[in-house]
Amino acid sequence: MMSLNTAFVKIYGELLAPYGYKKIKGRRPYFVRVVGDEIVHIISYEVRPTRASGYKEYMIDGGIATVYRYQIDLDNAPRDNSQWLRDNLSLYRKSDPFGEKPDRFDELYTFSYKADDEEAMLSSVRHSFEITEEIMLPIFNRVVDLKTCMDYFNMYSPSLLFLYREEDFEGKYNKYNEGLLNLKLYSIEEYIKNKENQRKEFKEKMLHDIKNGKSGLTIEALEEMVQESGEGILEQVETFKKYMNDLETNKRAMQELERRKKSNIEILRAYGLDI
Repeated sequence: MMSLNTAFVKIYGELLAPYGYKKIKGRRPYFVRVVGDEIVHIISYEVRPTRASGYKEYMIDGGIATVYRYQIDLDNAPRDNSQWLRDNLSLYRKSDPFGEKPDRFDELYTFSYKADDEEAMLSSVRHSFEITEEIMLPIFNRVVDLKTCMDYFNMYSPSLLFLYREEDFEGKYNKYNEGLLNLKLYSIEEYIKNKENQRKEFKEKMLHDIKNGKSGLTIEALEEMVQESGEGILEQVETFKKYMNDLETNKRAMQELERRKKSNIEILRAYGLDI
């Protein structure tokens, strides 16, 4: 019987090709689309624990990466890249912060098929692509430059944009972090405005959840959370100012961004990608 990996590579290879995706060299099932010389869109899958006897389950994972993170590492299995890969359900929910659409958990979280039934497996993989084409691909299609890439990170993976107070030029905290990318795109005023907007959006969402019975928080507890988030934002703003205003730190950061770009392009080319 064909393995799930073989079925995924065969079916997704055919169906993703018109969108510009290509499977990387090596045994890992990553399909990658290169956007310019700075951004890659990535789609894969990972096996999940079975919830029903006699069946097998998996989820479709995808993510966006830039050459400005410390390292693009596609030697790891998708489950080991969970810090930045997102499944269809996660993307669907993040796109609907106020919960105005049906949740669709059972439909989007995982895909299943009867064990030892090849036709059922192939049908399931084809169905998973239909869902991915509906949910994931349109989101990725909007990421066409660094600005839209930052929009993606802010909505779906905001933790990747954290700026470490201690200069993290060796990826010792998080090799997937994209925080230095802020320095290429924003002035201090723009960065502050972005952070204030994020704080406002967070409060609006939490208030909505409280009023609609989706959160057990009280208004008082929410105000404390907003206050704490404000303190965190101030720390991030001060760190950003340091990177921007300290000439030596700024110079080192910009040199590091260029070093990362060169290194990651070499990595991507080694995976057989045209960049």
